Amino acid sequence: WNMATATLAREHNNANVISIGARQHTIDEAVSFIDAFIAEPFPGDERHVRRIAQLAEYETTGDIAGKDVDR
Repeated sequence: WNMATATLAREHNNANVISIGARQHTIDEAVSFIDAFIAEPFPGDERHVRRIAQLAEYETTGDIAGKDVDR
């Protein structure tokens, strides 16, 4: 974890859980990541909302959005 991953988890994925490895970070680092995570709002950008909806659909139906799309 770093400040970027703490804020981007909220900004891009509207995450509501943060998990930080105790062996990788000091308590002060972990607290700063948590503070940044909590303070970061979810902006609701269309691309992020669409991705979250795809995950919700998978959780409900088991279907993976775009799996049959040719590359």
